[in-house]
Amino acid sequence: MPIRGAAKSEVGKVRLKNEDTFGFFPGISFYVVADGMGGHAGGEIASQLAVETMQISLQETQNEDLTPILDTEGRGSLAGRRL
Repeated sequence: MPIRGAAKSEVGKVRLKNEDTFGFFPGISFYVVADGMGGHAGGEIASQLAVETMQISLQETQNEDLTPILDTEGRGSLAGRRL
């Protein structure tokens, strides 16, 4: 069954420009909305970069086994670590 999507985003009553970004990528079954930064400098760039980065990452890893690697206590590989 094909999945269809649509998006609509409005500036609202406070802002002068819309900083939201959305992406439809049916080839990788990925649909995303990134909310802008509420008037912060570069909010529209941040939301666009977030969408583009997620799309590229998913395309590059779509054929990889992304099953989490668990430690001896069954936690995710980054559990309990400070980065």
